[in-house]
Amino acid sequence: FLWLMLLPFALYKDCHWLSIPVEAFTAFFLLGIDDIGVQIEEPFSVLSCEGICGSVTGNTAALLQQDARDRDLVESRNS
Repeated sequence: FLWLMLLPFALYKDCHWLSIPVEAFTAFFLLGIDDIGVQIEEPFSVLSCEGICGSVTGNTAALLQQDARDRDLVESRNS
């Protein structure tokens, strides 16, 4: 972070007023890479585990209900 704050002073000699957009692009690029690294290391802070678990629970309950109805239908036809 300190490097990004001091970069415009180092670039001013060569780029003059272009150092501002160069600094903005560099900061965007490097901080974007840093954020991608954080998201790769901790994917569950981004993903909604409660939502995924709720969906799995709901789908499993629906599947068990459908299975029970199918078994009752098969048993009533076999009787």
